[in-house]
Amino acid sequence: MFKKLKSKNPLAFQESKIEENATRKTAAMYYGEKNIKAKSGYLLREIAGESVIIPIGDNIADFCGIISANTSAVFLWKMLVVGTTRDDMVKALENHFEISKDVAAADVYDFLQQLLNREMLEGA
Repeated sequence: MFKKLKSKNPLAFQESKIEENATRKTAAMYYGEKNIKAKSGYLLREIAGESVIIPIGDNIADFCGIISANTSAVFLWKMLVVGTTRDDMVKALENHFEISKDVAAADVYDFLQQLLNREMLEGA
């Protein structure tokens, strides 16, 4: 599943195999000041010069492949590891990469949706 990229610094999320979640949740549920956190059991690592998010522990059996992440995805993932809000992610992406608020909001929405589809957010 490859989506058309929206910005100069788009989220580049790829994985070797994607399984659709039958009960799809939407990133729209993470609005405003609701705290969002990455689910434990995933690590961000650099392998052969490429940033990847890999499953560890019990998640290895449930998750097929690894996720390759570009600079924007790495930036947002680091925010999710400590916990953040969707609004803070949009502001941070907008300021760090000097993109418009609309582009940043769309990229954050897409990023969160991809994580939700893979059940990689706590409480999701």
